[in-house]
Amino acid sequence: MFRWVSKRSFMKGLLAVIVAVFAVVLFELYIHDAHIDYRVKVAHYFMRAVFFFCGAGGDGKNFNRKCLSFLAYPAPLTGLDSSDGVHTRDIYIPFRMQNETGWNEPVLSRLFVPTNNRSCNDDKIPLLIYSHGGGFAIGSGRAVQHDLLARDLSSKAHMYVLSIDYRLAPEHPFPSAILDIYSVYMWLVDYKNGKKTSDSDFLSKVDFNKILIGGDSAGASLSIATTLAVRDGFKIENTTLPPGSLPFKYQLLFYPALASNDTESRKLTNTYLLTSEDIDFFGRSYIKEEKYLDPDHHHHHLYNFVNKRIGLKGLPSALILTAEYDLLHDDGQIYADELKKAGVDVEYKSYKTIHGFLTFFMLPECSLAKNYTIEVLKNRNLVGNLGCQ
Repeated sequence: MFRWVSKRSFMKGLLAVIVAVFAVVLFELYIHDAHIDYRVKVAHYFMRAVFFFCGAGGDGKNFNRKCLSFLAYPAPLTGLDSSDGVHTRDIYIPFRMQNETGWNEPVLSRLFVPTNNRSCNDDKIPLLIYSHGGGFAIGSGRAVQHDLLARDLSSKAHMYVLSIDYRLAPEHPFPSAILDIYSVYMWLVDYKNGKKTSDSDFLSKVDFNKILIGGDSAGASLSIATTLAVRDGFKIENTTLPPGSLPFKYQLLFYPALASNDTESRKLTNTYLLTSEDIDFFGRSYIKEEKYLDPDHHHHHLYNFVNKRIGLKGLPSALILTAEYDLLHDDGQIYADELKKAGVDVEYKSYKTIHGFLTFFMLPECSLAKNYTIEVLKNRNLVGNLGCQ
């Protein structure tokens, strides 16, 4: 009934398939959305495969943290002789709300120290508390891409950077990550008030009038939440924490996310690396209890920042960067506008590129944005002594 195909015919068919696949790949990488770097597209499809096989999507029932662990693999530590002028070490910061939450593990953070500042031994320099992106669910402040970003900020701005490994959803949903970052903030307050720990030696060189907070994507959102908690105080179980006594001087917010799906940019179809399915999955993983969706809940504004009842007055000045080909583009723009309405000094800039571009070092927009960030910090006198190079 079936006739065996000759070897020559089989090879012709195989060659046709190979040519067709090659043509599709060539079209997708170099012709379709030609304004997007082909390496971004490769990363996009790679991450789509990773998310599929690791269960990072849908209802999350098959979510596998170990499968995703390579995304959080830490970059090696560097010593005082580092060629880029940044020394790193990992430190453990005490978690502050053990009694209220039952959690007692310290907050692992990577400290970036600008060694090219050591010739100015008497100078105190700024400190940035930085939170990595990853949809509240993946990544690490010590992973290669965020290590490099923090390293650049530390070196070029001559500041300390504390990159926080906050707890991740879905295992640790809202507000766990905020509490971790707030614990780091309280550690600084404690030191300023005379309480020292084994890892706090470097704080003697910190200018406590220049404490910054920032992050990218989910990390930017967590930074916003922390500034609100510091401004207002917040309630944990039966304990009410008072407003913080150490104000943040500035915010660095790179493509933050708001609690809204109604923006025009959420309808974009030519985006890479972050899809609407990702946003849905990350959102469900992060906010797992419906009580937090109630606008009257005392934690509601810690994720729904544009909350008319609470308001944004009195928050620190901010730099907000967004990407034009990003589902979150309008989120950052809206937040910048709302801050301005509240009387907060804001600098806003959008780049014609994709979500996450500050950790894609091959993209020209990455260098442009980092240089612009350093320029803004210099203009605001929020950098270390630039004569110490």
